[in-house]
Amino acid sequence: MPPFHLIPRDERFFGLFQRSAENVAAGANALSELLSNYTDVELKVARIKELEHAGDQLTHSIFDALNRAFVTPFDREDISRLAAALDDVLDQAEEAARRFHTYKIERPTALAIELCRVLVEQCRVIQAAVPLLDGLREEQRLLAHIVELHRLENEGDELLNRALASVYENVTLVPDLVRAIQWSDIYNLLERATDRAEDVAVALEAIVVKHA
Repeated sequence: MPPFHLIPRDERFFGLFQRSAENVAAGANALSELLSNYTDVELKVARIKELEHAGDQLTHSIFDALNRAFVTPFDREDISRLAAALDDVLDQAEEAARRFHTYKIERPTALAIELCRVLVEQCRVIQAAVPLLDGLREEQRLLAHIVELHRLENEGDELLNRALASVYENVTLVPDLVRAIQWSDIYNLLERATDRAEDVAVALEAIVVKHA
């Protein structure tokens, strides 16, 4: 039997979190589209920025609801942590996208595309996991999603190590060194986005442990 509350819980959070997860997935997919079809870079980067802005608005709505709610479905700190983690994923993805335009990158590398693939998979998992918070139904399925997010983050770490190990190979001229530094920055931003996706897993796990 579900727990009885004398004061009804504010259920708006579930819808807001679901919309936030959908927006994060849309941003990752837009980044993937940029890298896989590397044309109209400025327009595609602008689209990712629009999604990042929409994510900021959703995050603001979650914190506004948190400030107004008397009874929340989960601990306030967990709601805050999950909202911030979702927002941070798209922040890092948008930052990486912007670097491609700022640095006038001619074409993405295979390792950049692979890092983006990991991020897209993580965001797909997040989009599937977040709706399961409503009533904490299918706890084992939710935990499986959390494990998968951790696994994918480890894959991102390995890809970053490979990228950084090779980015300065055979660099002898100053222009090549500048480009290598720029790519190192991009790789780190892409991997940082996968780290933030793992932060979502940590936030989800804390909710499961406390409330399931």
